[in-house]
Amino acid sequence: MTWISTEEQLPDSDTTVLIYEPDSASEPVWMGYHDGEKWQDLSGWPCRTPVTHWRHLPDPPTKEA
Repeated sequence: MTWISTEEQLPDSDTTVLIYEPDSASEPVWMGYHDGEKWQDLSGWPCRTPVTHWRHLPDPPTKEA
C-alpha cells in the first residue's frame, strides 16, 4: 500500500480511507473521506488543513489456521 497524492487521484466519493494532513495541529494521519467536493473526518467535520495524500485502509487480520 502506498500513499496517493491528492493532486494525482482522489478516492471514490464517500469511501473511507486514511488521509494525511501534514499541517494538522495534532495528528497528521486520520480516517476520513472525500465527499466529492471536500475532505471530511469520520464525524463529518471538514478537514481544517489541506489533505495532501490518502491511501486505502489495510485488509483486516486473518485468522491463522
